[in-house]
Amino acid sequence: MMIPSLALALLLQSPEEYLRRGDYAKAVEALESAERAHPGADPEVYVMLAVAKSNLNDPEGAAAACEKGLERFPRSQRIASYYVALLAPVQLEAALARYPENPVIERELGGFLLDSRKDDPRTEGLLASARRQMSKDAAAQYQYGRWACLHQKEEVCVEALQAALVLTPHENAAARVLINGMVGVAEDRMSHPAQARAAFEQAMAAYRNLEPPVADVPYQYVRWLLDRSEDVQARKVNSEIRERNPAFSAAHLEEARFLFRESKTAASIAEANLALKNAGADETQLRAIHSFLAKTYVSAGQADNAAPHRDWLEAHPQ
Repeated sequence: MMIPSLALALLLQSPEEYLRRGDYAKAVEALESAERAHPGADPEVYVMLAVAKSNLNDPEGAAAACEKGLERFPRSQRIASYYVALLAPVQLEAALARYPENPVIERELGGFLLDSRKDDPRTEGLLASARRQMSKDAAAQYQYGRWACLHQKEEVCVEALQAALVLTPHENAAARVLINGMVGVAEDRMSHPAQARAAFEQAMAAYRNLEPPVADVPYQYVRWLLDRSEDVQARKVNSEIRERNPAFSAAHLEEARFLFRESKTAASIAEANLALKNAGADETQLRAIHSFLAKTYVSAGQADNAAPHRDWLEAHPQ
């Protein structure tokens, strides 16, 4: 941010107070007056104006305030951060054409392309530029790391994601679960089991603080442990998932498999039916559960109970 003149600083005292009080109409009036008196003196004027207009249910006016600010400060991250929040994803390309090389717009457009057209040749350049210009921005590091992971550039992926973790507040458990899980997968692909385990354990530590808990990454860790025949540790992690996410179907099916291997057939069937109850419309998960139940009922001498599950499998071929 540019250092405002004393006159502008004095002029901004009133709109700041109006914003604090929620008197957004007066804030707009005062900010527009300040902007006329000192055009282009401080990007914060345009951010405050956009905030006030948004709170007056004037999104077009808020966007126009950001655009006016970006005309004067084309690489302002503060203005662009507010601006992109007002735009639909399909508007980002036009925004970047209007304000080329603004790193916030580059980051957001790169992220959008990664989600919608992951092989778009522009994506790497956009995200690399955003990362270079905003090296202390966790989201810029994360998006570049995500691009690298999706394109099997594992070392670059880990480097960028580790940088994102350093910049991510400890209390942002959701981000720390996700990013550590991605690091774990990348390290595993590079045949670095110790580093992969450490990353998954960091993901688990964040998961324990995550509210509401999301079990996808912890369950990845369960599967990773099972692939290494570490059944005891896998079951321990799986039990933690079942306790924190009782409606997570995959963890119940995993427990059913553990119980079946212990010859606890009745308990195994009960756990698998709990998995079925929570499976929703996920056909891959449903197929795994119905297949397990069909085989387990047969092994228990309950062919009649196995029949509905065989019927479902026949009706839903792969």
